Amino acid sequence: MKILYVEDELSKNIPKIINLFKQLLEEKIIRELEKLETDESGYGAKPDEIKKIVSQSDLVDIEYNFSDVIKKFNHELVNYKIFIIDRNLSEYPYKKADIQKLDPQFQDVFFEKFKEREGDYLMEKLITGKIDVKNQLFFLTANASDNLRNKDQIEDHINYGRFLKENIIDKSDSDAMKKLRYRILNEKSIKLKRDNLKYIKILNKISPNISDNFINLLDNKDKSDHVSIRKNLTTIRNILSDNLLPEIALRKEAPKKCWNEKNNNQIVMRAILYWLFHFDDTKGYKFKSNSIIRNFLYDIQEIGSDFGDHKKYKENKSFQPTTDTVNALIYALKDIIMWFEENIIK
Repeated sequence: MKILYVEDELSKNIPKIINLFKQLLEEKIIRELEKLETDESGYGAKPDEIKKIVSQSDLVDIEYNFSDVIKKFNHELVNYKIFIIDRNLSEYPYKKADIQKLDPQFQDVFFEKFKEREGDYLMEKLITGKIDVKNQLFFLTANASDNLRNKDQIEDHINYGRFLKENIIDKSDSDAMKKLRYRILNEKSIKLKRDNLKYIKILNKISPNISDNFINLLDNKDKSDHVSIRKNLTTIRNILSDNLLPEIALRKEAPKKCWNEKNNNQIVMRAILYWLFHFDDTKGYKFKSNSIIRNFLYDIQEIGSDFGDHKKYKENKSFQPTTDTVNALIYALKDIIMWFEENIIK
């Protein structure tokens, strides 16, 4: 999950971008933005340059023209948890016909109705897309208290509980911007991603789908019902068996016995583990692993197999996995991911 920030005057707002997102952007990105802001060439920062720099982030995306936002809404809406949108996106002119090609729902009458209030149309798109705008959309405006066009329509959304007046933020109001920064930093899915970014970046080197599964796991790790616990244990095991171990086998050219005879693309999990950790008195463990990695890998494999969601839950007197079991294996998985980065990918 990411934040989508839409501002048509990016070149004038580099300090605001840094201030708003400084705890979400990497130091490298901050330095590049600061360098762009202090450039003395006289040409000024181009919006595409700013967008390119911020695009390195795993947490924030930036757009500055109406057409490109429509494209994102068409194809990437589910990727965003928070939308911070300037209501007026008229700095870069667009043609009605071009918008209609991208969005057939953009009627002729909308061209005048939402001119210089393109953000209001984007709100309607979000509501149609079943986005919870009350909690996910924040409007930026030059003056939050003036009698703006489409006021009645916005007030209807507020009166029906679909939107909040407090979510219309005056850009010049430092207290309001501070509250917005606090809000985005404490959005659960954003915070989870920020706090676990080093693991996500490693998993993304295999596939973005794996990091999505990892984030979902972290989001649900403390659910205490039996179904959730078993599902979480299965997810942990699958990240290992379907992603990390096959990648190790491929990169380190595991022997033939580690692959399924009937499916050459499928590993034999126990065979891989034996190959990795069958101790050799002269050479030791492979790839700078040790008893920590060995025990964690076997724990995930065995516990996931014994208690995963493919096993039908039965009430019995034996000890059953708890949320502590899930959390313990997540910490084990994190260590394995770091070992994987340091000794398999590099």
